[in-house]
Order: sequence, then C-alpha cells, then structure tokens
Amino acid sequence: MGEAFPEVAGTLLLEQNFANLEEAMEAELWEVDGDDLQLYACEPGGPSEDGPPGAVLVTEGKSDGWAELVHSLAGGAGARVCRLTSSFICESLDNDSAGSFTVGLAFNEDLEESSLLALTLRRTRENPGEDESGLVRPIELHVNGALAVADVLPLPVRADLEVELCWDAMAPGGRRVRLLHRLSQVALSGGASGSTSDGVAALAEEVAAVAAPVTEVVAAAAGAAGAAATAEDGRPGETIVDFYTTGDKFDKATALYFRSTGKVKVRLLHVACHHEEPT
Repeated sequence: MGEAFPEVAGTLLLEQNFANLEEAMEAELWEVDGDDLQLYACEPGGPSEDGPPGAVLVTEGKSDGWAELVHSLAGGAGARVCRLTSSFICESLDNDSAGSFTVGLAFNEDLEESSLLALTLRRTRENPGEDESGLVRPIELHVNGALAVADVLPLPVRADLEVELCWDAMAPGGRRVRLLHRLSQVALSGGASGSTSDGVAALAEEVAAVAAPVTEVVAAAAGAAGAAATAEDGRPGETIVDFYTTGDKFDKATALYFRSTGKVKVRLLHVACHHEEPT
C-alpha cells in the first residue's frame, strides 16, 4: 500500500439520485449549459430505454461541442469538500471527436481553469504529426491530469468513484486527493446495472483487500503511462495525487460539475459530497 492518507470525516452537504433530476432542476439545484446537448431523466418504473434509472447526458457535434451540469455548493458560498462519491455509466465516448467526460470540483466560475479536482474519462491523445485516421484510441481514466487507468474496459462501463480530499497544506504530502475507483463492464439491456447509490459503499474495504493497488503519482510525473494499470472488470484501484490547481490561494470549492466534450453519452446515477464543518 502507499503512504497513509489522513482520515477523512465530514457532514453530508449534497446527495443527488439522478433519477430525480427533474425535481432538482425545478428546485434550481443544478444549472445546465452547452452546445448540442440533451439532458433527460429516466425514472424508476418509467420508460428508461435500456439501463438503470438516472439522468442521461448527451452531447453531439464535433470536438468543440460541450455540456456542463453544475451545482453551486452551499448556495454559492462554497464548502471545504472532504469526500465526494459518484457513480455513472459511460455509454459512448466518440473516437473522432475526442470525447471526454469529467466529474470535478472548482473554486470559481471558470470551471476548467479553477478545478482543484478533475476525474476524467477520455480517449488517448493523438500523436502530433502521425496519421491516425481510422485508429480507435483506447479510453483512459485520469485524476487531476495523472493517468490512473491506462486502458478502460470496452463501453458501456460503470464507474464507481470515491475521492477523499486533504486540505491541510502542512500535512505530509501537502494538499492531496485520494481516488478509489472501480470500473465494471455492464450490459444495459433489461435495465439492470446495480443500485444507483451503493456502488461505492464497500469500495474502501475492497481496495484494502487487493494486494498493492495504489498508484502514487506526483505532480511532476502526472500522466506517465508507466504509473497506471490496465482496468480489470470490477477490480478496485487507488491513486493519490496533488490538488489540480496549486498556485492559486483558495480554501473551499464553490462548484461541483459534470462536463462533457465531443460526442458523448453518459448516464448519471448518483453523487454525494461531504464537507468539513467550519470551526
């Protein structure tokens, strides 16, 4: 195992079952923006296409197409999020438009520039100067720019993610995040893909039971292919990295966001945030 990560506790700040997205949108808990996008809920007992209840986010178009679903934490005042869990199914991630999907935390309205946490599924980048037309590039899981899983399973894939955040700059290793992840190939026909909310319930215990699952990645080595494993169906893994943004001064996150670029289809299942209470 890697070095000990500070114990994380916190108070529930937000919990969203995305089968209930319509009610949450009516309550103005989420804002949506983007180009060529569709966002719709699949409710329990309703005509939910194939797959479990949730909210389906679809972006069309080319690589410059994008969509964002954003929640302002603590009504916009922000919070020191110490734990985030998220479950979703990535159904398609287009090769030609360099599709990507990110779950993140940001400390101001410029989500990309102010992200302190970014969990991203994306296709591998093209090699400059090489003709890669017709080549289907593998999908990778990144955390804060560091490669956590080098070759994600064939889609559709369910991702169960749990993140712990250490905000103490004086702690060993400084401000860091610890990602626990499980990627499982799913069959959407028939509507079954497990619970929308308990996918991360035993993830920490499962990671602890796996021999040497930790990938320690420092900022200077972020993205090194040799640091990441190839996904095995249902096998949990762990990655520890620095906060994404280290140069700016900030003491809380103000936004939780989901962002897709390119041609993508993702089924959001569940998300929850815990935060440290002000002292």
